[in-house]
Amino acid sequence: QEGVISFFDQAKHLLKPGGKLIVQIVNYDNIMSHRPASLPLITTTNYTFRRLYEYTGAGNVRFVTHLANNFNDGVVIQSTLLLLCEKSFLDKELSSRFGKVAFYGSFDGSAWDKDTFHTIVVAQK
Repeated sequence: QEGVISFFDQAKHLLKPGGKLIVQIVNYDNIMSHRPASLPLITTTNYTFRRLYEYTGAGNVRFVTHLANNFNDGVVIQSTLLLLCEKSFLDKELSSRFGKVAFYGSFDGSAWDKDTFHTIVVAQK
């Protein structure tokens, strides 16, 4: 999480007074609470996109994607270990750097809670 903290420091430095940093991520509080196996399947005429979560015993989550070509059985599989930025971490780090911090559950301005799909945070310098 040091990289995230460094990013927040750099953003604060670059913003003018009153400037806003807007961050949108998956709601990791939701992910860790409900532990879904996958996100909804995305299918088009040409491709099928699967997004899976693998939970490790060390409290880590690996995100695995499968992109399949529907015509030739070609599949590209990638995975990455997620950096779990839960709301408490974001709130602590942003509140210590910015004057005003607000959390939302979507870009329509609806309230954030542990079950929303997104975590959207607006931090104002």
